[in-house]
Amino acid sequence: MRIISQQNQSFIDTQIMGVGTLITLFESALESGVSITDIPEPGTEVLLVDIDAKEKFNLPLPVLVIPKQKKVRALNNQNYQDLSIQELGGLEHLFELALINGVSITGAPVLGDAYCLPEIAISELVTYLDAKGIKLATGTPPFGEYLFETGLFENGLFA
Repeated sequence: MRIISQQNQSFIDTQIMGVGTLITLFESALESGVSITDIPEPGTEVLLVDIDAKEKFNLPLPVLVIPKQKKVRALNNQNYQDLSIQELGGLEHLFELALINGVSITGAPVLGDAYCLPEIAISELVTYLDAKGIKLATGTPPFGEYLFETGLFENGLFA
């Protein structure tokens, strides 16, 4: 399958848009000769391996069992990487988190929305962050909001 990449679209986003799943992400990256972390130039033709082709080549399809899961609410300025580190102890389960919730790892969580977490063993990092009350939120606030918070528009400056 061939697809044309769009502006500000990562290879992962292109895979999800074209195939609808990340199951064949690595095969698509090999076929296209790129890294899964690349951001193709807009208008570049990207080759994607779809599910039917994976079955045709007798490649194993991963099975994701989704049991009843713990949910977590997104905080202000959190991204999916923050949620993965905060609640799962690292980025190892980031793709699983995205797959379970039907989101892109490069997207931004909606403030206050609940996101399902995969069932994993609690790591030392999760225990530490919880004990210290540390909440990760490394996302960048919108430009205008940042300027008001830092006082650049106070007293008529730039107004």
